[in-house]
Amino acid sequence: MAPSLDELVKQGEGDQNAVELGDGIFMSRNIANSYLVTTADGDLLINAGTDFEAPEIKARLSRVSKGRLRMITFTQGHPDHVGGWSQFTSPVFRRSPRLAIRMSASTGGACIRSTCGGS
Repeated sequence: MAPSLDELVKQGEGDQNAVELGDGIFMSRNIANSYLVTTADGDLLINAGTDFEAPEIKARLSRVSKGRLRMITFTQGHPDHVGGWSQFTSPVFRRSPRLAIRMSASTGGACIRSTCGGS
């Protein structure tokens, strides 16, 4: 039986670890899941969750990678994807001095990327 909408929305509640998906990719279960792709050149965060989920997402992902966050990208502009982005721009988490925001007109997506160290 498929999970109910209520079960899906609440899947990320509470203290839990990020789920390792393989090849340096980790998932944080949230209302809309967030993903961290780790690379030697820095990490990519896909979706930042809601503003109230972001502290737990940040904690989960900080436990799996100490790499510099190079880019944040959003798959949609909804609050459950972008609401928590400011939690990830603090100097403690991103380990780089500045971020730039770029909106993609062709896809309607948004991207926040470090202006230090290239694309």
